[in-house]
Amino acid sequence: MDQCFANESNHRLIQQLCPVHQFQINICTFNVNNVKLFNLSLEKLENMIQLRISDVNATNKMYLCTIDGTSYHEIKTEQSLQVNFQGFIDHLVTILDSCKKNELHISLVQNSSHFVLQFYEKRSLKNLIHLFLRVQEAPPQVIMHHMNVTLTNLKDEVASVTSQNNFLQNELNKRDFHIQEFQSEIATLKCKIAENENMILHRNTEEIKRLNQEIKNIETNKEFEENRLKTLVKTYEVKVDQLTRDNFAINEKLMLESKKYETLKHELDDMKKKLNALSADNNRLKNNLNISDGKEKQQRKRIDDINQQMVEYEDKMRLANKEKSNLLAELEAEKQVCSTKKRALQIATDELAKNQETIKQHELMIEKLKKGIDWRSLVLLRMNDEKQRNLLTLATVGQLGMKKN
Repeated sequence: MDQCFANESNHRLIQQLCPVHQFQINICTFNVNNVKLFNLSLEKLENMIQLRISDVNATNKMYLCTIDGTSYHEIKTEQSLQVNFQGFIDHLVTILDSCKKNELHISLVQNSSHFVLQFYEKRSLKNLIHLFLRVQEAPPQVIMHHMNVTLTNLKDEVASVTSQNNFLQNELNKRDFHIQEFQSEIATLKCKIAENENMILHRNTEEIKRLNQEIKNIETNKEFEENRLKTLVKTYEVKVDQLTRDNFAINEKLMLESKKYETLKHELDDMKKKLNALSADNNRLKNNLNISDGKEKQQRKRIDDINQQMVEYEDKMRLANKEKSNLLAELEAEKQVCSTKKRALQIATDELAKNQETIKQHELMIEKLKKGIDWRSLVLLRMNDEKQRNLLTLATVGQLGMKKN
């Protein structure tokens, strides 16, 4: 069963439940305690698990514990475990995680015939053992297989490191080649800069010679130009004197025109003020007219509402009169009924009295509304007369103002 995990055909089917990790394991051999570093890993293959322990310093020391369903049944009965095989695997992974955090500790106890791997918790009085497993020394074939696997992994790592070194060496060679190219380019650029400096120096000397020659020509032409300018200055002085005299005469004319303009401007401002005042009066009259028209419309609307209310009250009066006549007819009919309906007749008379009171109240309200309508119509007529008088007076005032202007 231990050989299954060392078979190359089953290598891809193996599942790493706990990758290789270094643990400090207390070795107890014949009452002698010693702490060593061991690599511990947990693997699963189908319905089997294998716990592999190997010494870090001596790779030929390896211990195995392979458990399947039948062997777990023995462990379960021996240690009174309460989980199935899958639960045992999960708890074993949890115990290994606790050992990584130093919450639990591991010890390898050697008896006369076999080894026992114990997972325990340190206590002040006595250590509490959570789980113990019997382990066996690995056969040479398994040790060789795992050593070959380790060697293969180391070879792969060395190959990756060498490939990375080759890549870095190529990058260094490329960098050196680029540095040589840049150095050659810098040398060529220095030569070009020197040539350009010589060319610029030659051009500057030629330009200085040309400018000196121009300066000499300008100095020779300077005297002739000064004489010509003096004659021009004299002629311009004569023209300036004539222009100053003309300018003085024009300024006098402009002063007279400006005075006339100021007087006309004042008159125009006075006319504008008067026009603005008239326009303001006109706008105020228009606003008053619009306000009075709005009030008149509101009053007409109120009169229409009152008329509508009067019509409604007249309808109610008709209905009340009709109800009154109906009640009177019923009263006459009830008088002719036998004495057994005397009480119903009394109730009808009471209702008739109430209706008569409501009719009287409606009649009084209609009289009040008629008086209010007459009073409001009289007020509206007076207001219209006053508006017409005000408009006539304003129109006469405006015409007199226009005539005065």
